[in-house]
Amino acid sequence: MLKKNQKIFILFLITISCLFILSRFISVKSQALKEQPTTANVTISGFLGNIMVQFYPVTFVSAINQPGVQPATTLETNPKRNEGSVGFIRVNTTTQTNVAWNISMNATDLVDSFGHIIPVSNIYVNSTCNGTKAYMAPLALSKGLQFICGGLGTDFIQKYNSADIYFWLSVPAGQFNSTYNGTFWILLNSTFAYNNRVFPNASAGDSMNNINTTVKKYVEFSWDFVPINFGTMNPGTSSNATAKQGSPANLTNGAATNIPIDFYINGTDLNSGSDIIKSDNITYSNASTDNITLEWPFRVTHILNNSLPSGPIGGDFVNWGLVKNNTNILSFWNITIKPGQPGGVYSGNIYAKAVDSGTKP
Repeated sequence: MLKKNQKIFILFLITISCLFILSRFISVKSQALKEQPTTANVTISGFLGNIMVQFYPVTFVSAINQPGVQPATTLETNPKRNEGSVGFIRVNTTTQTNVAWNISMNATDLVDSFGHIIPVSNIYVNSTCNGTKAYMAPLALSKGLQFICGGLGTDFIQKYNSADIYFWLSVPAGQFNSTYNGTFWILLNSTFAYNNRVFPNASAGDSMNNINTTVKKYVEFSWDFVPINFGTMNPGTSSNATAKQGSPANLTNGAATNIPIDFYINGTDLNSGSDIIKSDNITYSNASTDNITLEWPFRVTHILNNSLPSGPIGGDFVNWGLVKNNTNILSFWNITIKPGQPGGVYSGNIYAKAVDSGTKP
């Protein structure tokens, strides 16, 4: 049996051991609490800074001091040329921008004061997007928004960057001579995605602008089945021009003409050295082939000599006034050789001139 002093010593050892074990437990628990993580959170909003659009409005011209474009131009031949030889519109953002963004555009038809229309689909654009991207193929605008950069594609504009937008205009053949005006919009917006959460339209900028063009006065006409030849003739006779060389001589007002016109015809004397056949010995008519006779009894006009300094000019044929575009006129020709006319090969010129309807040349 343990003595009293031994019991006290054993009890002391047990107490010390318990305190040591409790101390270890507290120490381990304290260490575990120190290693447990916590979080600090912040959300940075998608943001588009101030949007800058430079070099507008869009004005189409064909040359300095000669405003306007001719009808029947294509997008390849009629790029935008703005003041100061600036050929584009530049869109960019500031350093505050921290999201990728895209550009959408739409436009209205171009309309003049008379209600004539150049459809919006005749306005084309392309863009460099990020400034380094190769130009995309020209895209026809519409009245609905279309992505120029970004959208369903991969060419979003990265933050603090720019896009240069180039314009083309295709003018239909025969487009009325007038000044046309319309409006286009450049819309910038963005979606900022993070961990599959989307913050739509972090910021958006909308810029409206004008687009205009002047379609210049334009006349296009040509001769077919010329030169006009009468073949070999005897003095004292009359003859029509030979087939497909003045019978008929097809005078065409082209599809690109965009004003009502009158045709005027005149000519020179025919010469063979010093020998002359006066121009008024030549007549022309727009009679149909079914009514042509040797004498051409109706719709006949004599050639007026345009080489006389004080002589008449013009010589219009009244049936050829207000000729619409895309129209062919069949003209038939006759010459009279006076008795005793010296033999020889005679040559001269016949001129056709188109002028504004009701205007003398």
